Amino acid sequence: MIFIHNAPVFKLPATGIVNNKKTTGINLASMDRILSLPVTYIFTGNGNWDDPNNWFNNVIPPSTLPGGSEIDISPTPGGECVLNVTQTIAPGGIFMITTNASFRILTDLTLL
Repeated sequence: MIFIHNAPVFKLPATGIVNNKKTTGINLASMDRILSLPVTYIFTGNGNWDDPNNWFNNVIPPSTLPGGSEIDISPTPGGECVLNVTQTIAPGGIFMITTNASFRILTDLTLL
């Protein structure tokens, strides 16, 4: 077993037996633990938080950002990020706002 940041990494064959069940490919549902890597979400647009077009690669952060992951607010020049949905930042999560960026909060933002 290989360890990265104290979380095990699983290496499975393309086919084989996992938890006494025959698999074809990697069956993630059969793993007891899955490595969860930190993710950075970057707001690059102008407007509402829940619009995928405002996020780099159209990926909106989960409603509770896990520890180790990051949200960067960096709207287009002259634009703003409007938090129009509830967002929670779990312990160890990072929430950054670019200098001189406009960030408006219409709902709950919870930093744990």
